[in-house]
Amino acid sequence: MKFYAELNGDNICTGVKMTRDAMNDPNAVEIESMDSEYVWKQYDPTTKTWSTEKFLPDRPAIQLKEFEQLKADKEKLEMDVQGVLQMNAMHLKTMAEQGQQLKDAKALNSDLLLKLARNGIN
Repeated sequence: MKFYAELNGDNICTGVKMTRDAMNDPNAVEIESMDSEYVWKQYDPTTKTWSTEKFLPDRPAIQLKEFEQLKADKEKLEMDVQGVLQMNAMHLKTMAEQGQQLKDAKALNSDLLLKLARNGIN
């Protein structure tokens, strides 16, 4: 088994994992064991060493970013729903107009049939 530390863009370990085969990932560094002590430590690729200091994520900043993404997703969904509702309203109006046209055509056909019947034409 192989053990790897997964690194973010700042070379900070965000997790560790175990694989059966070797990984060829620039964001993963092989480590000796499945040790969570690597998490939040920074790796120096030049010296191939780990910091003793942990770089914990800024939770409020992460939560704010996630909130802003959720808000943007919500606004997009609301716009999509509004678009669907408008299209449905247009389709309903078109169907109502077509229904009225059909009703008018049936009435016209009935009138014509009555006139033909009165005049004795079959």
